[in-house]
Amino acid sequence: MCRFLTFFLLFWVCSSHAAELPLLTRDCRGPEVSLVQKILKRSGFDVEPSGLFDENTEKAVRNFQQQNGQFPHGLVNDSTWVRLLEQRPLESNFSRGIDMSRYQNEVFRGGMFPFEKLHSHELDFCFVKGTHGGEKLDPYFAYNFNCLEEEHMIKGVYHFFSLLKDDIHQQVSNFLSMNIDFSRPGILPPVLDIEEDSRPFDLSYIVSNRAIVVERIRYWLSAVELITGRRPIIYCRKNFWEDVLGNPDGFGHYYLWIANYQPLEKPSVPEQWNGKWHFWQYTDKGSLPGVSRIDFNRFGGSYRDLLSLANIINNQ
Repeated sequence: MCRFLTFFLLFWVCSSHAAELPLLTRDCRGPEVSLVQKILKRSGFDVEPSGLFDENTEKAVRNFQQQNGQFPHGLVNDSTWVRLLEQRPLESNFSRGIDMSRYQNEVFRGGMFPFEKLHSHELDFCFVKGTHGGEKLDPYFAYNFNCLEEEHMIKGVYHFFSLLKDDIHQQVSNFLSMNIDFSRPGILPPVLDIEEDSRPFDLSYIVSNRAIVVERIRYWLSAVELITGRRPIIYCRKNFWEDVLGNPDGFGHYYLWIANYQPLEKPSVPEQWNGKWHFWQYTDKGSLPGVSRIDFNRFGGSYRDLLSLANIINNQ
């Protein structure tokens, strides 16, 4: 983001909701610049989504303004934002992304996943594994997160929850030890991944200790929300939440990332979410060049909602 700019321009586009986006000029950096570059690229201009408002981007903006009857000053101001977002409407309801952990890294050239190619595959976001239990850090987290930073891709970070093994305070501390500023533009809320955490998975032991497990989950979510200032996302499968955890109440206000690989138009979710989902992991058998098996996800709202959840625009 252009940190030397201290004001935002209000504009109305596509609905009666106002959104705030910054004035962009040469040498600005950040996800807002990457967003502009993506739109220009999709509109046929020769520009790559690097996140840096360079000379080539300014030239593309000038050409775009000229084509749309605007004065070609090369600045992305309120009127230019309106025209740009008409090319990728904020109210469009299809945003797609992937998620990454060491497994996907290790099957691709020893870990060097080509994040620079994600933009060309029309992907809007990426979740990466950060921590596991009370002590483990994904060995590729730093590489994955830094690459996504360089690409100015919308990103999220998840903690793989240890259901009973590790001290819950250590699990919270482990996640927070990554020192991620979740208030920054381009960062999605923290994620708690709740699923089988051992092989073989001792289902009977978990079921007989449901109350303990649920309270541990509740503690992690509350503590991380208090410290980061962001309401977390819960990742789970419907049958795990209902059959293994016993469909506990009091979690429906959290964002939901549901895993459901059935060929459906929309996923089935636990009842307390009232059919609402925020992310849907719809397959674990997707593919990208060099990676034969990767998880693909959809976002459950509009593009405006995704940008708002990632702190790139502010809905009012």
